[in-house]
Amino acid sequence: MIATLLLLAQVAATDPVVVQRARPDGQAISFRAAVVPETVTVGQQAVYQVAVFVPDEVRQRLRRNPEYVPPELRAMLAYELPRGGYRLIQNRTIGTTAYEIHVFQRALFPITAGTHVISPAELTYALPLGSSFFSREEPHTLRSEPVTIVARDPPIAGRPADWRGAVGRFAITTRVETRTPRARDIVIVTARVEGEGNINLLPRPELDVAWGNVAVSSERVTLDTSAARVSGAKEFDWLVTPKDSGTVVIAPLRYVMYDPVSGQYGQVESAPETLSVQPGAPPGGANAIVGRLLPPVRSRWRGERAPWLLPRAAFLAAVAIVPLPALLLWTLAARRRRGWPRDGRAIVIDETQSLDERRRAFRESIERRLGLEPTAFASAVDVAGVLRRHGVTASTAAHVARQLAALDRAAFGGTVEAAASSGALRSLFDDIDREAVPRTRGERLTPAVLLVGLAIGAATVLRALAPTAAEQAFTEGVEAWKAQHLEPALAAFGTSARLAPRASDAWANLGDAAWASRDTALAAVAWQRALRLEPGARDMRDRLGLLGVAPDGWIAWVPPVDADRAAGVLATCWALGWGLLAFGLARPAHARRGVASVLLLASGFAAVVSVEGTRRAIAHGLVVVRGGDPLRALPALGAEASAQLAGGEVARVIEGGEVWSRVALDADRSGWIATERLHPLSAE
Repeated sequence: MIATLLLLAQVAATDPVVVQRARPDGQAISFRAAVVPETVTVGQQAVYQVAVFVPDEVRQRLRRNPEYVPPELRAMLAYELPRGGYRLIQNRTIGTTAYEIHVFQRALFPITAGTHVISPAELTYALPLGSSFFSREEPHTLRSEPVTIVARDPPIAGRPADWRGAVGRFAITTRVETRTPRARDIVIVTARVEGEGNINLLPRPELDVAWGNVAVSSERVTLDTSAARVSGAKEFDWLVTPKDSGTVVIAPLRYVMYDPVSGQYGQVESAPETLSVQPGAPPGGANAIVGRLLPPVRSRWRGERAPWLLPRAAFLAAVAIVPLPALLLWTLAARRRRGWPRDGRAIVIDETQSLDERRRAFRESIERRLGLEPTAFASAVDVAGVLRRHGVTASTAAHVARQLAALDRAAFGGTVEAAASSGALRSLFDDIDREAVPRTRGERLTPAVLLVGLAIGAATVLRALAPTAAEQAFTEGVEAWKAQHLEPALAAFGTSARLAPRASDAWANLGDAAWASRDTALAAVAWQRALRLEPGARDMRDRLGLLGVAPDGWIAWVPPVDADRAAGVLATCWALGWGLLAFGLARPAHARRGVASVLLLASGFAAVVSVEGTRRAIAHGLVVVRGGDPLRALPALGAEASAQLAGGEVARVIEGGEVWSRVALDADRSGWIATERLHPLSAE
């Protein structure tokens, strides 16, 4: 009897906490939850447990397994425990009822301090209403109680200045790709941090060498969730380029951590690494300073490009002015179609007037109707041409010319012709009044308006002259590059790009010099700016391909069309279309109007291309990411890492801040990253 009690006590002691604490509530199936421990340090592991108590009688009635839906977790990172995460306890008697108990466990790591409430988990099952195999089932849904976990920040007292957020127990080791590298060649240095804790969020150690250039490279994580405690290893790579030959030492890497078990800060160090750097290859041309083969830098200065046309007020004003003549003619044509208002004295001709009086009245009436100067017809040789220029049809203009000639002959020859009767003249004047458009002040201003619009459009396409200082710095950089002096070349190209921010040649050479000096982020920024200033530059697209990141995503993509050329096509099609439309209104012709419509549609397409090209060229809100840091789910150093970012990737800032920024990248990636790791892409 005593042995049995001891065995039961031992079994109960090894039960999960949720089984020890919870008791069935008398329902068909009971569902309980717990978290252990309930108070942890940020970054320390806790275990979330749920238990399903199934009575033997109910288990025999179940036709299929219940469905378990874990709770939604916020501000914490969860790991599944494949081997230790599920446990089955059979034939456990509680009170007078025998149960089969199913336990599910997940490892949790809070990443922010505070009191976190874990929402209820959900369990769905169905029981038949009768004993028949074909009886209908009744569904049931159970919810566990919410549980609370309190996360506290590690204490400030005794916190080392170089602690970066590591919580747990770890060891650190280092290794090098080769111990006998050559000067100016890349050697890969790897640090391995392993132990128990939140491996994914371990910060990168600091590597500082005075004898070479250091560039942050990739990270790798290996997790072990086979036991109840999450463990594993995280490896960090650096690309180190020795400057000169000789024996050099990589000093021990120091890694500071907080141990939540002992409640104290501690540190571990790696062993030092000694390298024997061999002499590098002798110089052999401009590419010898690069280390990564590149074609020669651009040697010809082409100056700055003018500001983009589309956002300029003068260009937009010119585009807005172009339709005015056509709209004016359309208004006049509409008034003509409605019938031009008369003053009742437009023409007064009757049979009592002499022939000379009829002739003068007819001429004066036409001159007033068309807005001509007095005696305009008296000095006009081509009367029909004058009428045609005012919209009168060819047949009516010819008829008027014949009538005026007949009136002149009758007035001076004394012969009365039937065509010169008052009724015929009034009828002919009605035809002129119906067809003609008067020459108003606005119509006389049309050529001037067109000239002003063309002058404004021409002014907007003038290119600004390159600043002398920028060109001089560019020339100095090219000479330094040819002389194998990398640092002076980098400084000179940087000065040229700063003085002439819209000079693609300066940015292109700055990118080459930065790439040669192993500054991948600066090279990416410079090449991106050069490409956006000169979208058709094939060499810049080839340079960006060296970064190893996809440049054709929707965020990073630069269309191979110059935005200003598209704006020029827009202005040309827009002006020609409205010009033909205005000419078609003054001289009706359906073919001209059709061509005008096609040109206006083409200008609309060019406008879309120009707007998108200008937006991507200006690159407001775009940044280049400095590699080495992960993309985090929350703005916290201990937040879950959702993706590893490569150096040179282009991102769009969704929410900016002094410390953290939320960014979006291609391939549907978004998250938080330290603001200091972002380089603005816009030079405006």
